Amino acid sequence: MKQLIMERQHDGEGIGGEIAAKDYLCSFLNFLPRLVPEKVVSMQKHTETDETFVLLQGKAMLFLADGEDRPEQISAVRLEPGRSYTVPLGVWHAPVMSEDAKILLVENNNTVDRNSPRVSLSKEQMAVVQKLGKDFC
Repeated sequence: MKQLIMERQHDGEGIGGEIAAKDYLCSFLNFLPRLVPEKVVSMQKHTETDETFVLLQGKAMLFLADGEDRPEQISAVRLEPGRSYTVPLGVWHAPVMSEDAKILLVENNNTVDRNSPRVSLSKEQMAVVQKLGKDFC
């Protein structure tokens, strides 16, 4: 008999509850101690996929930057529950979240380290992130 529905849940820390479909992957991102503004030391971008974030509960913010090889001008967007936010392919990003937050992630199911480079931020960039996230939570 054909499977009629796939269902997942994830209540632990970090990423989990993945459902891989033909071309995309849905997963949950829950709080990790490193996902607070004071601990953002790097940013990531995806070279083969957009990534969509949907805040399900709690508070969350995305730090974003353009730039080819390294993040350049950093900005921040506060996520609102029930709205979707798509980070286009090639945009540097780093999420932060409150301890009670839960985010639904949607991206290509072939998203791996090879096509998702991560680079360290400079001390000046980390200071910008901390300033932008100062009143977060």
